[in-house]
Amino acid sequence: MQTINGKEIKSFSHADGVHWYWGDKEVAVINESRKEIEWCDRTFKFPENVINAIRKKIPETNGKWTIEARRVKSSATQGNIKIFINDKDMDMCFEDKMELDENGKWISTIPDEMLGKYIYACFWNKLDYLYHYSDKFKKLFNPDWKKEDEPVDFFEIIKSLLPDYESSHDDFWTDSSEIMVRTEEEANVLADFIESLYRVDHREVDILTGCFDNREDIRNGEVDQYTGWWYVTI
Repeated sequence: MQTINGKEIKSFSHADGVHWYWGDKEVAVINESRKEIEWCDRTFKFPENVINAIRKKIPETNGKWTIEARRVKSSATQGNIKIFINDKDMDMCFEDKMELDENGKWISTIPDEMLGKYIYACFWNKLDYLYHYSDKFKKLFNPDWKKEDEPVDFFEIIKSLLPDYESSHDDFWTDSSEIMVRTEEEANVLADFIESLYRVDHREVDILTGCFDNREDIRNGEVDQYTGWWYVTI
């Protein structure tokens, strides 16, 4: 029988589930058929190793994964949102911003119905090809999965961070194929910078620059959103 801080972790089966105790203190009830746990008191009132030990008593079912965005308070005024799968901490942590309510209590500014967006961010982040958040989960779902050592496409990363023409109020934008800047100097500086990123990664690429000439476009009657802009492409 497991003992923590001199007290035994023990259980008793009842009609509503398995009741787990730490010494004489009832901690939780686990419904094994539904794989659910109900805490008998606030979890912060128990040592963390007691909570973790009892969480591990929840039966696991092959082919079934329970994904949870769990609030974890580090103090009365600070907290985090952590992602768990089958009660396994996936080492993905987000800030749970707290503020005082009208009664003087610190509460989260993030409602429960919004917690799903943190799970979404782990699996479908638009910069996942750079940060590889989803890699933390692939091995759990597929034991045979191995991370492919794919080279980083720096040019695609830079483009993904830029606005399109309609959204841009700055001196640069992208049409998803090329990056547009105002001047030849800016185009050359950007091209040199992109080449340096690939060079650090021991790769050589050809960065092309050019200009959509004002006079030529006017003469040909082809003035459009590109006219007068310098482009950088690969």
